[in-house]
Order: sequence, then C-alpha cells, then structure tokens
Amino acid sequence: MSALSKLVAKLRDQRGVAAVEATVSVVFAVAFIGGGLAFTYTFLAHLWLKNSAYEASICLSTSQPQFECEQALKKRLKGALTLGQLEHVQLQRSQQKVKTNIAWKTPAGLTLRIDDQRDLPLLGKRGVW
Repeated sequence: MSALSKLVAKLRDQRGVAAVEATVSVVFAVAFIGGGLAFTYTFLAHLWLKNSAYEASICLSTSQPQFECEQALKKRLKGALTLGQLEHVQLQRSQQKVKTNIAWKTPAGLTLRIDDQRDLPLLGKRGVW
C-alpha cells in the first residue's frame, strides 16, 4: 500500500470518529438545553402559581362571591401557563382566614402544589405600609 492510500484510509477513519463525536456532542447539547428550558419553565410556573394564589386570597378577602374568585384564578392560570394542566383549585373563606389550594401538572409529569393560607384582614390596621 502506498503512503497516499494509507493517508486516505486514515483520514476516512478520522472522519468517522469526528462524526461520532459531533453526534454525541449534539445529543448532549440538546439534552442540556432542553433540561434547562424545562427547569426554567417549572420555576416560573411555580412563581406564577404562588402569585396567583395570593391574588385569589385578595379576591376572597373582599365581598366578591367565592365562585367569581375561583373563575378568575382559573382564567389567570390557564391564560399564562399554556403548557401543563390544572388539576385542582380550591378556595375557602371563613371569618378569620382565606385558603387557596392549587395543583398544576407540568408537561414532564411533575405536580406543583400551592397551599396558601392567610389571616384576615390581609391589610394590617395601620394600612399597607
């Protein structure tokens, strides 16, 4: 075998190795980016659920009917969290407390639960500040 044919054979082997390395690198990059996006969405969904539970508590602390607060909460969640599914919403109001329970299932199958309970009145006797 001539030196040229040995060099061509070696280059072909190196191209095959480079293709395998590139494929493995792309798979890891896609998995890393996908995992990062899923984590970010789950984190932001959790923050949105907590804020929505607080907003529902504010609604419950007013004279609005409980079913209106529940409908507003569901609309708020379904409008912002397009990925996933609302599994459970429960609002309760008593003379001393308001309770909000939310369960949201992410596309990855993780269920986020928010149990918010606040004493009434929400604003202290001195006001907001």
